[in-house]
Amino acid sequence: MSGYQGYEQPGGYAHMPPPNPNSTMAITSLVLGILSYVCLGFLAAIPAIICGHSAMAQIRRGEVSDSNRGLALAGLILGYVNLIITVLVFIGYIIFILLFVGAATTNANF
Repeated sequence: MSGYQGYEQPGGYAHMPPPNPNSTMAITSLVLGILSYVCLGFLAAIPAIICGHSAMAQIRRGEVSDSNRGLALAGLILGYVNLIITVLVFIGYIIFILLFVGAATTNANF
């Protein structure tokens, strides 16, 4: 026996399972982002944004595969753009109504 009596064999590396390849949150974000333009408007845009951020958090934590980043990012972009368009249209309607009421009251005085 040489000087290696107290030496133990090193243990094996802990096996880390691969991340889940599919992210339902990323897919849901993309589908809701598309639906926000087709039929549901901002009612689908807000959940698309929420699901997109949740999917990006899952990707950052390593719970799902990094290949889902494009789906989540597309859902986020579609949701945010639709929300911005909805807010701008709403502001445009308010300005139009205020100008219409202002013009109607101005013409009524003559």
